[in-house]
Amino acid sequence: MSDLKQLAMVQTQSKSLAAGLFLALFFGGFGMLYAGLIWGLIGICVELILWLIFFFTAGLGFFLIVPWHILAALITMASVNMHNKRLLARL
Repeated sequence: MSDLKQLAMVQTQSKSLAAGLFLALFFGGFGMLYAGLIWGLIGICVELILWLIFFFTAGLGFFLIVPWHILAALITMASVNMHNKRLLARL
């Protein structure tokens, strides 16, 4: 049993903080899918709303999109960090 448990732990991989940061900064809500499905779906909905504001206000929504990408990166980094801590706790 311990061999099977050890093999299962070797198969799980931690997520890269740098990849999460890059994806969230450049792709916003879509990049948040790397952190988790729920966060990704929430991020995509917010992103869609912000892009609609951007198009209907002739570009003024840009000042909302940039802070959203920064916030998405922070949320993604926290989520990836929590995922990696949970993996280490299983060891």
